[in-house]
Amino acid sequence: MKFSFSLPMLIFFLITLFRCSKGSVGNSLNEKIFVLQRLITLINTNSSNVKPILYLYDDRGDSNLNQFQITSNSTTYTINLLTTSQLNLESFSLYLSKPSDLLARDNPKHLGENTVPEVTNTGSVTERFYTYSSLTPLSFSGLSASEDLLGANYKQEITGGLPIPRGTITKGIFTFKPIVLLNINQGSTISINYPSSVSFSIPFNCPINHSGFSESVISIGIKYSDIFKDSGTATPISNASGGTPNLSFFSTALEKSGFITQYNCIKR
Repeated sequence: MKFSFSLPMLIFFLITLFRCSKGSVGNSLNEKIFVLQRLITLINTNSSNVKPILYLYDDRGDSNLNQFQITSNSTTYTINLLTTSQLNLESFSLYLSKPSDLLARDNPKHLGENTVPEVTNTGSVTERFYTYSSLTPLSFSGLSASEDLLGANYKQEITGGLPIPRGTITKGIFTFKPIVLLNINQGSTISINYPSSVSFSIPFNCPINHSGFSESVISIGIKYSDIFKDSGTATPISNASGGTPNLSFFSTALEKSGFITQYNCIKR
């Protein structure tokens, strides 16, 4: 069974512990040292959830989140994204830069290296990457529009979260496989089912200092209008406007789009 404590609670307990004195001096000191060792172990190994919150948005040219413009092959197109589209976030992995264990004589092997966390039904751990893969595809029809200081967006919390020990979360890897239905220039509906998943590795310019005792939140921005931008000779929208989309064009554009970032991060 895993108990959850706060750091202030542990500090208060330690102060109280060393103010108390019962029994012989030798036995009392040994007991206190034993309890202190157990508390330090708890601080070093306790895990708490990290929960991503996704903010999905277009080019924010207007308040309509499902309509935006893309210039492809020197021509500007109006794109209407149908609400039956899905953005399938298949998994996310968070990289933990763990500090030296509290009061340790040496730096023992990191908890996340080649091990499996206590809560095995929510993910796995390999070389400090903590991976969550029990995710449901995001359907735009089930999202509600909201607005913050940066503009309109669809806000979606990832339920459950991922248990991670104390440390600093410095980057993430997110794997997507979009299923998109769109309408170009009020023409016919075009379906684009990406043939393979694409992973994006993003640094967190505002690293998350995770205590291991309380839940942390990571805000992720997904500018889905950038999925359709031209990339070199790949011009997906101008190609798709003819009614027969070239999936390789879309896959190339998606891989190079950089449409996912850390959201609302101000680097000081």
